[in-house]
Formats: sequence, C-alpha cells, structure tokens
Amino acid sequence: MKHRRDIDGLRAFAVVPVVLYHAGLSLASGGFVGVDVFFVISGFLITGIIRSELEKQSFSLLSFYERRARRILPALFFVLAASFLAACLILLPSAFSSFAKSAAATTLFASNFWFWRTAQQGYFDSSIDYLPLLHTWSLAVEEQFYLIFPLLLMALARYRRRTLAVCIAIGSAASFVLAVVSVAHWPHAAFYLAPARAWELGLGAMLTVLPMPDLTGRWRRELVAFTGLVLILGPVVLYNDATPFPGLAALAPCLGAAILLVAGGQGKSATSSLLSWTPLVWIGWISYSLYLWHWPILSFLRLRFQTTELSPLVGTAGVAAAFAMAAFSWAIVERPFRNRGFLRRGQIFVLSGAAMAAVLSTAVLVWMGGGWPQRIPATALAAASARDDVDPRRSQCADRAPSDFCRLGVARSGDADFLLWGDSHAEALFPGMDRAAQTAGLSGIFAASEGCPPLLGVSRGGREFANCASFNQGVIQFLRARSDLSTVVLVSRWAVFETGTRMPGGEDQGAPIELHDDADAAKGAAAFRLGLQRTISAVVATGRRVVIVGDVPEIGWNVPAHLYLNLRWGDPLPAVPTQAAINRRNVGVMAAFQTVADQPGVRIVWLAPLLCKDGCQVTYEGRSAYFDDNHLSAFASREWLSPILEDRVLSGIASASSRSSSEARREAAKTAHH
Repeated sequence: MKHRRDIDGLRAFAVVPVVLYHAGLSLASGGFVGVDVFFVISGFLITGIIRSELEKQSFSLLSFYERRARRILPALFFVLAASFLAACLILLPSAFSSFAKSAAATTLFASNFWFWRTAQQGYFDSSIDYLPLLHTWSLAVEEQFYLIFPLLLMALARYRRRTLAVCIAIGSAASFVLAVVSVAHWPHAAFYLAPARAWELGLGAMLTVLPMPDLTGRWRRELVAFTGLVLILGPVVLYNDATPFPGLAALAPCLGAAILLVAGGQGKSATSSLLSWTPLVWIGWISYSLYLWHWPILSFLRLRFQTTELSPLVGTAGVAAAFAMAAFSWAIVERPFRNRGFLRRGQIFVLSGAAMAAVLSTAVLVWMGGGWPQRIPATALAAASARDDVDPRRSQCADRAPSDFCRLGVARSGDADFLLWGDSHAEALFPGMDRAAQTAGLSGIFAASEGCPPLLGVSRGGREFANCASFNQGVIQFLRARSDLSTVVLVSRWAVFETGTRMPGGEDQGAPIELHDDADAAKGAAAFRLGLQRTISAVVATGRRVVIVGDVPEIGWNVPAHLYLNLRWGDPLPAVPTQAAINRRNVGVMAAFQTVADQPGVRIVWLAPLLCKDGCQVTYEGRSAYFDDNHLSAFASREWLSPILEDRVLSGIASASSRSSSEARREAAKTAHH
C-alpha cells in the first residue's frame, strides 16, 4: 500500500491520549480510546496489504508472519528485558513472581487472558497501575486476530470482493453485538478478550473491500474529515473511568478513525494536513515503541514510590522518559529489524524463538525461586510482609448465610452473648475481638460482608455489592428469631460511606451509597443517617443493646509499603494523620451518631482517640499495625486492640451462661419460698 503521512499522524492522535491518560492527566480522561483507534488502523493496513498480495497471487503466510515478527518482536523483547531488570530491582517477591508469569503470557501473546483472569479489579481500577505489563493485552488481541484472519482471507480469495465484504461485515457485526452485551454482563471479558474487540479490526478491514463514498468535493471532504477528528477527540475529553467500555461507547472513536482513513485517501483537507504535520508524523513513527515503553515506566514509578497518583513532576518526567526510550528503541531496534535486508527470514525466526525461550526460562526461574526474596534485606522484607497479615478466618467467615455465621470468643454451643456485625473493618477486628471475648469469658457470633456497612436499606454501586441490602436484612431477621445475643456491636468504615469518598491519598475508591424504598429516598450523607437510624431502631426493637464502634483511623497511605520503602531505600515516611484530621474526616459520622446516641441501650465507643496521640500510630511493637492504608493487621488487632476492645466494647456484656445460672438460681429460690 502507498505510504500515507496522514495515517502516521493518526497514530499520534491514538497514542498520545493513551500516554496522557495513563499518566493521570484529567485533560485526557478518555484517552484509553486511543487503543481502539489503533485497532481500526491495524485492520485497515494489514487487510489492505494481504488482499493486495492475494489478488497478485503473491501472498505467503511465512512472509506475513516474518513481517509481523520484524514489526512486533524486537521492540517488545527489548522492553521485556528492561522490565525484568526494573522488576528485579523494585518488586517484592510475590509481585516479582506475578510479573514473571505475566511476562511469559506476554511472550505467548496470551496476556489478555492472563490479566482477565488474574487482575482482581477492572481496567479502570487504580490497583492495575501496579501491573507493569498490563498494556500488552492489546498486542495479544491483535496477534490472536491475525492468527485467524489471514486464513479467512485466503479461503475467500477465490470469491468476489462482495462475498469477502459480506463475510467481514457479518463477523464484525456479531462481534459488535457481543461487545455491547458483554459490557453489561461480563465487562472484564469485554475489555480484554478478542471476540468483543474483533469488530474494531474488522471495521478497518471493511474499508479495504467496500466501495468508498465520493469525497472529491473539497468542502465535503473537509466536513467529513473534521467530523472524524471530533469523533476521536470528543471521547478523549468526555469519557472517563465510569464510561461503560468498550461496546457502544467505542463506536464513536472507531468510526472517527475509519472516517479519517477514508477521507485521507481521497485528497487533501485541513485535517489531513494537520495529520501530515511533521512532528505528528514523527510521533506516529515511534508510536509502537512509545506504547510499549510508556506503561512500564509509569507503572514502575508508581511501584517505586508506592502511589497510584504520581505528582505532576514525576508524571511529566515519566512521559518524557517514555518518549526518549521510544525514540531510542525506534532508531536502534525497530528500524534495523524492519529492513528486509537485515537478517534473513530463517535468522529472524531463530532469533525470535531464542528470545521467547529466554523470557520463558527466566520467568520459570523467578517463579520457582519464589520471586527471589534474597534480593531484599530481611528487615525490609519483614515490613512488607505485613500486607499479608490477614486472619485466614476473614475469607472463611465473610458473606455467610445466617444459619452458618461463624463463632468467636469462648467455644460454646447454643446461646451466645453478642453479635459482631459489619464490613471488612469488622473482619479486621475479628482477631482482637476473638481474643478479647475469650479473656472476658464471652461467646460471640460474627456477621460480616465485605464492603457492606450495617445500614438497613442502604445499597452501593458495583455488582460485587449488590447483595448488601439483603445481607443486612438477613442479619435483622436472624436477631428477631433468637432470644440470646444481648448486645449487638456495629463496626464499619463509617467515614467512607458517610462522605462517599476515600481518605485523601488512600488507595481504594470512594463508596457512594443510596437508600430508596417506599418510605425514604436519599443519597450520600442523608442515606447514611437514615440507614443508621433504621439499624439502631430495628436492633433496639428486639430488646437488645447496641455498641457502635467508631472506626480505627484511616492513614491515607499504605503502611507496609511505605515502611518497606523506608527500610529499603531510606524514603521518609509520609505524615500520619492527626486526631484533628480524623475528626474533620468524621464530622458527618459524629453528627449521625449523635442522632441515635440518646436512645436507651445505645453506646458509642471511639477508637481513634485511643490510637492517636501526637499522631495516629502506624506501628505496634516494631511491626506494621495495618495491612494496607485502613485495615488493621491481624497482629495489631490481636495484640494491640484486644485489651481496648475488652475494656471499652465488651464491658457490661454478661455471659449468657452466667445469666442462665442466675435465672436458674432465682427460679429455685422462688420454688423453695412457695
């Protein structure tokens, strides 16, 4: 195909938004659509080349895959080698082992499957910022497509172009429908897997087999080309992480790319002149290397400083480094290997196989070596290990049905003394409450669902939290059906639900909530107050007392991670929040608690003042008190919190066995008197 400078410029309009989006710049909040533009360009160019060679009867699968190997593999292996070195220097053993597996998947062009199955959150969650090879999912999608598509074109080469166009159109339409349906029901699969992305490559392919509209008129061409540019840049600015994607939302940038490809092939316009501007053309030349380099650089910077939000200075430096490495990679690696006179076909395949074997064998060695922990000083490794200091019963006891709730405290069948009810922060307090109850001679029952505050009627967004309301209603029904459990202890990360936002600097997402039924409709803080009042009223109506536990302090930075950085690299620890800052964060929570504090049998226990002196304490006896930025570690809960919980929370709760004995003695005394 004839080389077109406007397509090079279009590549720049695809890659730059992706880089800016991944650097965290709000101006390109929808920059992820650049990948879709790349897919359309690729489908257009590759199909055009294959079809042209098929018509000349000069197409060869070996030649095709040789070109793909020259185009894709040298720069990819260069980036993988550099990423392995950075990972060896920066990553903890478990993360290094996971990185090695993702590198192996990348080498086999299966990383989209790897990240679909292993990434705990979706593509738009901040946790994926710590996966240095995540961006290779798009390479995998493209290469999987080109394993099958040339064979389809070869099979249809004997038929007329119309037949080929119909087949591509049907396949693309089916893929598009699948994408639209999958976004609603299987969003991760829709994002990462080829079947829901094939229509984007197919759209580019159809441009080479369908008759194109006549755009010879200058003003018609100008209007059409400008429309195509708007269809790309509009989503770059208007879309964000909350946009359901791909599916219908991907249609605009893909159509924009297709329109520009058509318009640019029929004559000049102001838009094509812009796309042919030399600086944009140069960015288009290095776009593949820039795409390969930018994400590992930004990801390793985030890993090094243990933050998902890079400062403007560090983010800008990361983008500049990506451009520099891309230019170097393009000049030293990409250009020589793309020259057909540089090495013969057999040599290219042998070198490619050797590089694949080297990556795979290194990945196996890292995995078998447990991530090579000997790389890291023992003290730093011990500090980082606190992120895994989670009581195993947390996962075993969460989200259980009322008939199967876990017990804690004194092992006793039958009646129990109290119910511990809450979310993941109740789960984090489980080890401490368990020990405190054992010391006090009490038996408890544990009812918790991660991410679900004990607020009746309240719901929060996200499919994983769809059962919160029903879980809480089940807890109340459980209480109504029993005559024991004199006290209900409520524990939650109250502030994140009352404000709907995470702690500044925190790693997780906010938690907007709402309440909507026949009686009330409210969102945010109002829903929080109504839900709390409903919970307290429902519990008190059963004749029980309530202890509301004010949450442990949210720190705002990952404690084990920063302790590790301090011991490994000498980085200063971030400032800890003060009691005043905690009070400001919880001002709405305090007000809501005050609305129920006057009810008989309701008691409020604030933990933060006991854990924050000059500043909130993040270590206990030399070990991390948290396993992230807001959950207590099992060690701290058990050793640090249990005396406090026994004294402040469980005090005044009489043992059910003691109450039964006292009642039996009273009955015996009454009988003797009569």
